Amino acid sequence: MWKWLKDRIKVPTKQDPRTYYEKKPFGKGMLDFPLGSIFLFSRLRQDFLGWIIRWVTNAEVCHAGVYVGDGFIVEATPDGVKKNGLTTHLNDNDMMWVYDFKNALPEQRIKIVEAATRRIDMPYDFADLVGFLLGHHHDTQGKTICSELVVRCARDAKLECSDKPADATAPGDIQDFASAHPNQLYLYDTQNVKS
Repeated sequence: MWKWLKDRIKVPTKQDPRTYYEKKPFGKGMLDFPLGSIFLFSRLRQDFLGWIIRWVTNAEVCHAGVYVGDGFIVEATPDGVKKNGLTTHLNDNDMMWVYDFKNALPEQRIKIVEAATRRIDMPYDFADLVGFLLGHHHDTQGKTICSELVVRCARDAKLECSDKPADATAPGDIQDFASAHPNQLYLYDTQNVKS
């Protein structure tokens, strides 16, 4: 088990801090993340949609979700907005980055979780995704894509994770925002937290 875990952790380097990712088992008795943390994923398996998103946006990530506690994230998938366990992303083909809001108040974290939970079962916005990939952004009310979900939940709590409108934000834009604004959003350092 420990070898498996050690093989899946890369330490950030000064040359390229964006290469950091963490894979670990989640659940009872395991490390937990702050509520409202943002998870960004890069799907390496034969995932056509993920490949297209990474290619069009020129980013290493293609999916986003909001941490709501107890090893669960809320994420927008083609099946709609769902609350899924992080273990669904723990395989040999997914990499994940965990970002947290610097100086977020406890009540802001609760608002992020409430905003994400309210959106469960919201339909996926295929039209917005296609428009996004073609460079024609539009907002379809009552539907969402993954990065739009994350940005809207953060903004409901008066926090920022993108310089763009929610419906024009890709997962890579959230990662770029964190790099440009480390005083607001930072790569979560799990080595300073006790499990």
